[in-house]
Amino acid sequence: MSSRKKAALAVGATALAATAVVGGVAWALSSDDDPADGVGAVRLPGVSGDAVGAGSSTTDDGRQVAALDELRGTVTADDDGDLVVDGVELDFGPDEWVRTAGEVADLDGDGTTAGLETEIAALEGREVVLLVRLDDDGDEAEVFVVDDVTYRDVADAAAPWQGSTGAGGTGGADVEAVEAAALEAVGSGSRVTGTDPETGAGEVAWEVEVVDADGREHTVLLDADAAVLDTRQDD
Repeated sequence: MSSRKKAALAVGATALAATAVVGGVAWALSSDDDPADGVGAVRLPGVSGDAVGAGSSTTDDGRQVAALDELRGTVTADDDGDLVVDGVELDFGPDEWVRTAGEVADLDGDGTTAGLETEIAALEGREVVLLVRLDDDGDEAEVFVVDDVTYRDVADAAAPWQGSTGAGGTGGADVEAVEAAALEAVGSGSRVTGTDPETGAGEVAWEVEVVDADGREHTVLLDADAAVLDTRQDD
């Protein structure tokens, strides 16, 4: 049986207990009449709303949040040096951001918080339980929680390397700076028609659609610090 499964809340020790999720809190409901046997609320780490489980949910401010999956097993390194669990490559963000992010969280559980790159490397060989967002093929996973330690908040609209103020956020260029850099790259008289954050692995953090002064459409790719990586004229 694969170790990959949808994240779920334990039902409890007996068949008489039921579990409900409300606002990101697990409530154990017992059929026993004795209130002393009741179980209190358990806060799910790194989760806002009911974002764990099948489907998607909505945060308090109305944003849609995709479900997370549970991934458990031993962290190993593949031939390229990337960390994997159960054959799934772990995505902690752009390599450059990982190298320079500094102290984000104690991911390896040793009681101290080192630089992010060191913390991630220390996961190799460990048994872990992760909350992740799998890609469409199921062979790559964006990491949100490592053994109850929050790396990213699932409800944040942007990843930490895109200026998120949530768990692990270290700032970075905001949307205005990104769009200004894209306009400069295309030239005078251009205008932005769309700006999208990129959350997958790799150096690209932003994709900006720009129309130049002559009406030609361009796609500008930028990193988390608003440095232009590539400018392409669309067909």
